[in-house]
Amino acid sequence: MHSPLLSYFMVELDFDKHMSVLHNYLLLAKGEFCHAFTSPLFEKLHACDDTHPQISTYFLTDTLSKALQHAPLKDNQFIDNVTISKGQIPRLMETYTLNAFSWLSLTYKVPWPMNILITPEHIEMYEKVFSFMISLKHISYLLADSLHSLRLSTQTHSLNSESQQYRQLHLIRHDMQHFVKVIHGYLALQVTQVSWHQFQTELKTSVKDLDSLYESHNRFINRCLLRCFLSHKVQQIKQVVDGILKSIYKFHALLRLGYWQQNDSGEFVHTEYQNIVNAYIPFWDFTQFLNKVLNKMTEFDKNQHLQELQIMLNFNGYYSKPTGHLQ
Repeated sequence: MHSPLLSYFMVELDFDKHMSVLHNYLLLAKGEFCHAFTSPLFEKLHACDDTHPQISTYFLTDTLSKALQHAPLKDNQFIDNVTISKGQIPRLMETYTLNAFSWLSLTYKVPWPMNILITPEHIEMYEKVFSFMISLKHISYLLADSLHSLRLSTQTHSLNSESQQYRQLHLIRHDMQHFVKVIHGYLALQVTQVSWHQFQTELKTSVKDLDSLYESHNRFINRCLLRCFLSHKVQQIKQVVDGILKSIYKFHALLRLGYWQQNDSGEFVHTEYQNIVNAYIPFWDFTQFLNKVLNKMTEFDKNQHLQELQIMLNFNGYYSKPTGHLQ
């Protein structure tokens, strides 16, 4: 039998509706919201330069408001609790680094007495997950922009598949896209689906009083941190993933920095090609090392989420080539 206090929080205070909003928006489970919020943000960031205004508080608030207009009716009761949590907006944005959005997150205003269960410390954890996920969304945006840039170059130059450097740049971008797609798929499965399902199952089967409800929620957000590599238990994996993402940022920046020109033999070459290759080599080394780390960790730690990540990452021996897909 459930305690009266538990029923008060679950029924009268709508604990499940608060959690639904946190899941849908701070953990980006709602794909439509995620796209509506991040796309204008990324476009604005990359339209900025030293002569144009930077991202403003008004722009952030307006973008969030428009993105939340598509919220389902069941979330509307608490949707206004989702707000922008930002640090000092940089005067000049670090567009091509992991810190591009370190100053931005979404937060959730938890009313009293619900903040007994969803504490400020929990909200900080949600914000960390959001920041990590938005950085991955930004990486995807950059890779899509890189593909657009490569395709556009075929219209302005006589580039085709016979151009060795053009072909190699596509292979490099494809390898990076493969990694990011795998990580996105892993997070969508393990954070927005599996962890959430485990939490919902506990609510139905294990929660009998307020203490057990608190512990169940605490386990849920800690599982999310762990599976986003934000826990000290998987710090080694996070360091490797950061190294991979830095290589992708560098690839995009170099691709945009350089330009195509003809060499003495009449072949089109990219002015930053060798620097891009130099950025790709550590990218491939990091991905191979990550694969080895996951293999070792799954030998001693039978965490299903790490096993699934390792299988997804090295499907069909994708990382079996010691030098990657350079020719």
